[in-house]
This record gives sequence, C-alpha cells and structure tokens, in this order.
Amino acid sequence: MWDEVDRIVDYATALEAAVAPETDFSRRRMSFRSAKLVSADPSEQEAIANIVKRLYDVRSSIVHGGSLSDKQRQWLIANCHELEHRVRQVLIAAIRNVPSDEAERRTMLSILYDPADSDRGQFALQKFQEIRTEPVRTEVAARISAALAPAPKHSPKNPECDADDV
Repeated sequence: MWDEVDRIVDYATALEAAVAPETDFSRRRMSFRSAKLVSADPSEQEAIANIVKRLYDVRSSIVHGGSLSDKQRQWLIANCHELEHRVRQVLIAAIRNVPSDEAERRTMLSILYDPADSDRGQFALQKFQEIRTEPVRTEVAARISAALAPAPKHSPKNPECDADDV
C-alpha cells in the first residue's frame, strides 16, 4: 500500500519547491511555512508541521540512500490519508497564495517563516562541536574570534588627505 517510494519523494519535492526555495533549514522552513499557509489555528498548524516534518524525515531516509525503517513504514501506513490530505492542502494554498514572481515569492515565504539568528547560531555551535580534531577546532575558533573582533579604525597615512573629505 504505502510502499510507493516515488510518491513519498514526489510529495516532499513538491512541498519543498512550493514553500522552501532556500537550501538551508529546509525541514523547518517546509513544516512551518506549510502550517501557516493552511491555517491560522495554532493546534492545526502544529498538526500540519508535525506531519510535514515526518514526511521530510522519510524523504531524507530515501533520497540519502537509506531504506525505510519499520517505524517509518508503520507511520506511513497509519497516516497515509492524513498525509495526502495535508500535502494537498498545502499545495492548493501555495498555488492560491504564493506569488509567482520569484522576488515576491521569497519575500512572502520569509514573512511566513525564516530562521532566527538564534537558530543559525545554535546550528553553527552544533556543527562546531562535531569537529573531531583539536587543530581544526582551534583554527575554526580563531577564525570565529577574528570575525568577531572590531574592525581596525581607519588611520590614513596623510591625515590632511582623508578619503572622506574628497
């Protein structure tokens, strides 16, 4: 029944194309934007976001060379009708509400949801902690420190000929 791997990947690809044109935070963008496109009700948004997250996780297992776990397969069988219903809801809402102009589309989607700097910082910290070798960790830490250091003050060689005065 829900052994249709192509169908799962197609659904996830359609959602991603419709609501998450960016290449980072795809799962989060897809789930939150999908939820907000379909409903203003927080409990329904949560249900939609959860089902889209699960779909994205299943899709990731498939496209990155893995196979579906028994747990994923059981979830798909138990939720196939709800999953199809929610995917269709999101796609219809996207067709009706998301502008076709690329700049307008990206603006509208980022208003629906865009990761906060705290999300990006947490992701950077997580990736930093995954570095296994101490010399690389030290080098990356030094580069981060250098990026955080205040820029040196402009001191022209000839104080009478400041570039700002020209």
